[in-house]
Amino acid sequence: MSRRPKSVSQRAIIAAFAVAVLAVPITAPQGIAVPVRGAAAPASADIETSGLLIVDAIPQARPTNEDQAQALSDALDLAEANPDDVGYPWIDPTSGTIELSAASAKGDDLIAASRAAMSQRSAVRHVKFSFGQLEKIKHEITNLVAEGVPGASLIFQTAPDHLNSRIIISVAAPSEVLFAELTKRYGTDAIAIQIDNKDGPAVAAGGRQSNASPFWGGAKITTPGQTGCSDSFAWTVSTTADSMLTAAHCIPSGGAVSTPAMAMGSVTSGSGENWSTTTGTTYYTGQSTYRGDVALIRITSPKVSAPLVFVGPSTSISGKGVKSWRSRYSVLGDVVYVSGATTGETGPFTVDSVGVDRLYIESNLTLIWARNITQASKYLGTCPTHGDSGGSVYSLLATGVIAAGTYSGFGVAQCTAFFTDIYRSFLGLPGTIVIDAP
Repeated sequence: MSRRPKSVSQRAIIAAFAVAVLAVPITAPQGIAVPVRGAAAPASADIETSGLLIVDAIPQARPTNEDQAQALSDALDLAEANPDDVGYPWIDPTSGTIELSAASAKGDDLIAASRAAMSQRSAVRHVKFSFGQLEKIKHEITNLVAEGVPGASLIFQTAPDHLNSRIIISVAAPSEVLFAELTKRYGTDAIAIQIDNKDGPAVAAGGRQSNASPFWGGAKITTPGQTGCSDSFAWTVSTTADSMLTAAHCIPSGGAVSTPAMAMGSVTSGSGENWSTTTGTTYYTGQSTYRGDVALIRITSPKVSAPLVFVGPSTSISGKGVKSWRSRYSVLGDVVYVSGATTGETGPFTVDSVGVDRLYIESNLTLIWARNITQASKYLGTCPTHGDSGGSVYSLLATGVIAAGTYSGFGVAQCTAFFTDIYRSFLGLPGTIVIDAP
């Protein structure tokens, strides 16, 4: 497969987050009906939400085995391929039934054909909003600050609610004027609000230490404007291990890449990276789906990359082979580790939110959005940091690792890692990952 608007004061936005972190937790207003299958936060009568539901969690499908995880990923593929007719899938936690969502009569037909080929127990449900409608809202919201929408600087994340077929907008503090504007634009059924004053924008991590050809994942690289990032996995576009992946925010305009030991290769602007220093995730050239935060480094011949990743501390010289890759989207409950040049190997992290648009704050205080990334939380212990960007994200095997994605950034208030699924890179970039021989 694969084959400017208004500017705003960065200081003002950051100050808003600082105030929000000190704010008293807000509870949901009285008089708002809670959907039968949803969950609302406690209530507070003095906050006018313009009819928007305040929730305390983001319901997303959670598979209990690999067969379910693959079926869920296939259902998301179906939705992405038919965005006007199919909605977000859900897994009933009691029965394990995969519920496929039809948003039109054509969607019913598409789902009927898909169910006939499924080995998992499945059902069809009818939803008001299609995958395409909700994804459009999810991404549009990331541009509200640039449009000058009052209160939009409080938004730090948008994520799909698989259960209720809507988008959850996470804000650092309540804003009646923002809620009114959101209701005006999107109504009260397609979106809901989560108020989280413990978190805020993630940090884009930008500095093992002298890797040479064949290049391994989790090693230090240098790019134009970045004295230190990391690479993730060996990739092939032709017949040899001739490429590597890294975070696109490490090299947003393309250019030369090197390690402290030698020149490595280069990234092609646009088609080889998907990042803007002013807006965050962009499309790869000729595409119309956001693919997280990943760049393709084409290695200069005769140098090559190898299907190995560094493990252990930042001073490590040992690694493990990449024995397989996650050829599906990440799902809730996946356990992963991060390997970067600065911190070394950290984890385990557990995936707790997928398909997320997340506000980032870069080292120069620029606020931008990473779109369609995965969140995994650790809460305790050492966390990745600056210089680990672009590093390897993987699950462990007895004989090596399963490639899961490319590390992008970290949560400020909690030990949270954000990464781009390797499957998204497979869908968006030419070629595929290189696998170590069993």
